[in-house]
Amino acid sequence: MVPPRPADSAHWEDGGILVVDVTGELDADRADRLCGPLLRMARIGQRHFVVDLAAVESVHADGALRFAEAALRMGAGGAVLAVVARTTVRRALLAAGAGRLTGGLHPTLADALAACRARNAAGRGRPTPDSV
Repeated sequence: MVPPRPADSAHWEDGGILVVDVTGELDADRADRLCGPLLRMARIGQRHFVVDLAAVESVHADGALRFAEAALRMGAGGAVLAVVARTTVRRALLAAGAGRLTGGLHPTLADALAACRARNAAGRGRPTPDSV
């Protein structure tokens, strides 16, 4: 029997920032299940997101690529996405093209939230027509 994958959890922070905590591994399937709802939320107007990957133990190349592609689509649509990642996860994401995240890659949740709040205060993260 295959053990169930850990569920992602989410909560709201001040300023309307949705924080999603991810644990375990990030493979292509997990990236799709994570990013699908985020892309839909961005399409309907949610603008500020933090994905906390600090508890992710391993990243598959295909998972990093799918996550980076979705994150860049969100940014192109006007959403701000900041990511919390340890060094090994950060390297995998950078190799997949996530260096251009609108909210950046950060070592701590506090840093990622500060980046989102700064972009919000600067008026960034406003919707653009149907680009997500």
